[in-house]
Amino acid sequence: IRPFLMKNQIILAEAATGTGKGRAAAQIAWDQSAHGAVLISAPTVQILRQLILEWFALNPPVEASVTLGKGQFFDPIALISLLDEGLVCDEKTTEIKRWINEGAKPISGSGTEPLSRIFPETAYLYDDLLHLAPVIGEMRDIMLNEANGISPAGKVYIAMREHAKDAKVVFCTHAMLAYHVLDLRQLVRNEIEELKKTRKGKELLASNNGDLPEKHLQLLLEGRKGKLLRDFRTAIIDEAH
Repeated sequence: IRPFLMKNQIILAEAATGTGKGRAAAQIAWDQSAHGAVLISAPTVQILRQLILEWFALNPPVEASVTLGKGQFFDPIALISLLDEGLVCDEKTTEIKRWINEGAKPISGSGTEPLSRIFPETAYLYDDLLHLAPVIGEMRDIMLNEANGISPAGKVYIAMREHAKDAKVVFCTHAMLAYHVLDLRQLVRNEIEELKKTRKGKELLASNNGDLPEKHLQLLLEGRKGKLLRDFRTAIIDEAH
């Protein structure tokens, strides 16, 4: 795989379950981090957990982090409000409130513990809530919607993104990567529309078959604010199908 990576080529690799794909992904991430930031993406938090465990098994001297979307967190303020109204989970109310008051840290057996190894402030994860009280199910009313620093979960979400800004290896879910790509595409579309408003802009686009020239695109991407993921040189997509 290494020779193809050095040529910036796309590689598709297949192997049977249990043959060490996760360890290989971790090793490749370690290798490639010497040449630039690496993103490792997985379809679910549970699979992300497995990849993070493989990463720690190698014990590489490289800073790593994780970035999750707002939908992976629950808002404790909204949840406690519903619990007080008796609208959800009466039999677990006391236990849930105690867990929240203690900081809603990852629960043993839920599969989220490795996330706290890579980002110690990890808390208020929806997977942990479901592990504690499966009857709650997926309720949009208690998912984190606005990460504005008011909700404790919002503060964790913001801190997690800050932590990942300078990490050499970043773990994320496919959903987070998809939102990142869509965000970039919209940024480029908006820039093209702005250029079309001026004669100079039209000439610039015409000289590049209607697209942004590479240098212009690079400057646009480097200057953008509020990006979901940090810029990366290599992407490793687990369970890419």
